[in-house]
Amino acid sequence: MKRILLTAMCTAALLAAGSCRTARTPRANPGADTSLPVDTRWRPVALYGEPVADDTEAFITFSAEDHRVAGHGGCNLFTGTYHPGKDGEIRFSQMVFTRKMCLGQNIEDTFSAALTAVARYALHGSDTLVFYDDAGTELVRFGK
Repeated sequence: MKRILLTAMCTAALLAAGSCRTARTPRANPGADTSLPVDTRWRPVALYGEPVADDTEAFITFSAEDHRVAGHGGCNLFTGTYHPGKDGEIRFSQMVFTRKMCLGQNIEDTFSAALTAVARYALHGSDTLVFYDDAGTELVRFGK
């Protein structure tokens, strides 16, 4: 009985491990810089290809010392941890947002959804930072 139970547990573990896949992330754009710009306030200028209003309060900043990310989503503040990888790879974790009631138009939901989907980044020149998803689709374009 113990042998059957052990075999069943091992089989389940192997099936679970075998069903895991790693997402293939696209390479950074040719000619793009992949050194993450820290201690700079980046303002989103486009979300999913749509322009962001110039008067938005949204921004993001990175701290190299402790790999912390912080910013404003358009209504609420947020903070978390970022994990840079090779060739422009990046992931965010432990993201938390304040939750005040937001009236009127804001980009909060779209911006936070984009941050959860980020897989890569690229710096174009010194004033444009772009986040991409696993498929290479531009999610957020930032300016200074």
